Amino acid sequence: MNESLLNWFNQATNYWNRLEFGRENKFAWVAAFVAALLIAVWIYRRDALEVGRITKIWLMALRLSVLAILLVIALQPEIPDNKMLVNPSHVAVVIDTSLSMSIPDKVVPDPVTAPTTTVRRPREELVNELFANSDLIEDLRAKHDLTIYTFDSKLTEQQRLARIPVTQPDTTVTDPTIGEGEVAEPVSIDWPAILKPRGLETRMGEALLEAVRREAGPTLSGLVIVTDGVSNTGVEPPNAIKSAAAAEVKLFSIGVGSTEKPVNLQVADVQSPTTVHVRDGFSITAHIRGEGLDGKDVRVELLSKPEGAEGDPVLVEEYVQPLPENGQPITFTFNYTPSDSGRREFFIRARPVEPVEEIIAEDNESKVTVEINERKVKVLLAAGGPMRDYRFVRNLLFRDSSIDLHVWLQTGEVGISQESDELLFQFPETREALFAYDVIIAFDPDWSKIPPPQIDNLMDWVFEHAGGLMIVAGEVYTPAVASLESDDPLAKLKDLYPVELEPRVFNSPLAGEEFTQAWPLSFTPEGLSAGFLQLDDNPASSANLWNEFPGVFRTYMTRGPKAGATVFAYFSDPRYGEGNDRPILLASQFYGAGRVLYLGSPEMWRLRASDEDFYERFWVQAVREVGQGRLLRGTTRGVLLLERDRYPLGSTVQVSARVLDAQLNKLTADSVALEVFDPDGKPLTPVVRLNGEPSLPGYFKGGFPVTRAGTYRMELQVPESKEQIVKRIEVKFPNLERQRPQQDVQLLRSMARDTGGEYLPIAEAAEQLPQLLKDQSITTVQTGFPDPQWDEAWVMYLLVGLLGLEWLTRKLFKLA
Repeated sequence: MNESLLNWFNQATNYWNRLEFGRENKFAWVAAFVAALLIAVWIYRRDALEVGRITKIWLMALRLSVLAILLVIALQPEIPDNKMLVNPSHVAVVIDTSLSMSIPDKVVPDPVTAPTTTVRRPREELVNELFANSDLIEDLRAKHDLTIYTFDSKLTEQQRLARIPVTQPDTTVTDPTIGEGEVAEPVSIDWPAILKPRGLETRMGEALLEAVRREAGPTLSGLVIVTDGVSNTGVEPPNAIKSAAAAEVKLFSIGVGSTEKPVNLQVADVQSPTTVHVRDGFSITAHIRGEGLDGKDVRVELLSKPEGAEGDPVLVEEYVQPLPENGQPITFTFNYTPSDSGRREFFIRARPVEPVEEIIAEDNESKVTVEINERKVKVLLAAGGPMRDYRFVRNLLFRDSSIDLHVWLQTGEVGISQESDELLFQFPETREALFAYDVIIAFDPDWSKIPPPQIDNLMDWVFEHAGGLMIVAGEVYTPAVASLESDDPLAKLKDLYPVELEPRVFNSPLAGEEFTQAWPLSFTPEGLSAGFLQLDDNPASSANLWNEFPGVFRTYMTRGPKAGATVFAYFSDPRYGEGNDRPILLASQFYGAGRVLYLGSPEMWRLRASDEDFYERFWVQAVREVGQGRLLRGTTRGVLLLERDRYPLGSTVQVSARVLDAQLNKLTADSVALEVFDPDGKPLTPVVRLNGEPSLPGYFKGGFPVTRAGTYRMELQVPESKEQIVKRIEVKFPNLERQRPQQDVQLLRSMARDTGGEYLPIAEAAEQLPQLLKDQSITTVQTGFPDPQWDEAWVMYLLVGLLGLEWLTRKLFKLA
């Protein structure tokens, strides 16, 4: 009973507190009521002299009640329809997923029972433990909405989580996706998949700028960034920190990774040819980098064994040498002369002479595979005339025991003598004769001397049968090719060129100029890293050797590269233009299954003045580069085409396949299956599907990510055959993510200090972070239409009843 009365009292109190009056000038109405009340009392005292005291009080009470109700109606009592809307506090969590998060650090698994015991765990595991195995997310959601981001080369939103539970369900709406009275359900998050390191670079500054742009606002409690603090490209983090401070965004940095200077020995890079000939010596160059090992002796070994052979590889050669004091890489060159054909694996191993515990042991070894061919490369050397470069190339290829050289000098006549294994006086007439060649080198050829059917064979030889074509431009016949109209039968030849040729050579502003100075080759980054352009086993010294080369006097003018072409070098004469407007001197493109290499000047013979070995190396490596598609294809019914043989860890390998059916026609299918095996020999699941190209029958494209360092093997089963198309690639750790593996505590602390946030080691984040992030919810009142309390039917009935009782009483006492 008492509890019911208390509830009634509380409800009445709440009702009275919420009650408002709509009449603005309430005092005037109250004064009028008082005046009316006094008049009513005076009238009833005069009219009711003949009745008793009780009757007089009764009549006066009825009249005063009517007046009181009229006063209430005049004051317009109402209950406002207001809602309390809460814009919830929110927190943005930004997590580093670059490859540096895969680096293992020393941790103490149990600081209580074994404080001196340490194990190495990848940083991603520690981050996963923070989010998946602690109450951090639930603790944060008790006050805030959450947005989960990851970043490496760019910022990616992964998940949005609403606050849990939702408070004040009767009047508060905190999330437009959650109805009134509902509670946000826990969300299952695949943390290992989200946190898997995959980024080849860390753009922390850009990620912070983008996160601040998206999340800044009055309800943002803070932006939490979980990282090792190392940014290796893009916007500098201090600039992003200033932007966050200007936007009043607090940064809470969670530091991951060891703060100690690491000790690590790394095989940073290995360079070797992919294809060599039996009994042709070649070099394998290894670049070794050490951290925390300045002046320490290291042993670097070259080991080898046939691919697939059982047992350990055999030591070929080794060096013992101290590392530089400044931590710079040191180069080792190993020489090897193969005596047997087949695929052979070579291992470069580096280890300190005195054993040390390294931060990463997996990068102490690198493997390359070299295809050793016994078959000679069959080359057709064609030339529009006996130019100097043609003569030098003819002689050096004829002397090379790994090359079978056939020569067609278009101006030659029967009876001439040319250094060659076979001398031709016309272009190969049959497909069988043409398809026997691996490489064709064309020095400014007169294409009009090749009949249209043979032109079609040439196009098919490159496109369908992986032929390697080298075209050297000149000023005699190349302008005719550039000027071909689209309806000319020879116009299709322009598709072979990886550049757009300039047809107005003789009308150009430089047509009357004198060319009395040599200009060096201006290499692009692709040119500097191309293996076939290395004049020395050391890429750094090779670049210096090219810089010492005076260059060429002239080159053919171009309008730019074609889509998909790779430019290796430009001509540097400033009269031709600047930057990418300069003529292209060296470029390449894939044309179907084959490859075309373009050389814009027939003056490479000038390289002989620097060193005749450089000239020979340039041409022999170029021949092997464009011819390797034929030498490695393994089957006539298909070929796998890749952009390169080595890929950085975390990248996506794009694969193109050309496949023929049993009748050697282009295979018609929606897709083909590509089996991919990781460095441990385990197949990737699901099987990679290469989808058919609607515009190119017989061609299929697809891709797959590489998530482990080592050798990947690809196998494509040829339909209706036991043959397989096999290709291998090497996956390397990108040096960018390994250059500074220790945590940058100074940057993370300044990030927090300059924005009003806090720095926490990852071990303390689960406990302390929820307490540091204050509730920044904003409550607003939404005013609706008021609910009038006087405009009710019972009020009218009450008035009528009171007036009726007064009239009846006055009637009975004969006062009316």
